[in-house]
Amino acid sequence: MPQGRPGPILSKLLHAPGNYHGRFTHHVPGGPSWPFHATIYSLRDSGLAIVDFDSSAGPAAVLSVIPATWRASLRPEFAFEFVSFWHFSAGHRVPGADMAIHDYIENLLRAAEPHRSLAFSIESEPGDSEASVVLAACIEDLVSAMHRWLVAGRVEPQIESKACA
Repeated sequence: MPQGRPGPILSKLLHAPGNYHGRFTHHVPGGPSWPFHATIYSLRDSGLAIVDFDSSAGPAAVLSVIPATWRASLRPEFAFEFVSFWHFSAGHRVPGADMAIHDYIENLLRAAEPHRSLAFSIESEPGDSEASVVLAACIEDLVSAMHRWLVAGRVEPQIESKACA
């Protein structure tokens, strides 16, 4: 993940305790600027974000970021919970899509090299081509900022070791 100067998304996240809800403006070079809302959570084993362009229309996408150093603590039901969250928050109704996405995520989690960070995103509804390009660029920037935020704020639990008598 890039390590340059923090962009506007990361700058806001670095001051967030463990979750964030707010508005960003995404600038596409040579294209329009689009405002979007994001609700972002740092969970115990991953980051989760909900992205929408019009907060009354529901989410445009949900995404998750799993830093490499967090993968060992990833809960076994992650794929099921992520896809279920998307399904219920977006109201998506394409038959078979849920299982296909679940199986894809499960297979990738098993096959990915352990030292690799992972990110998953699911768009709720395909929009026009301009909106899809902006959404993809927005998600890319959000994934990068979330990864840096999650890794920077990670506090490993302290396990007290006591000798058995």
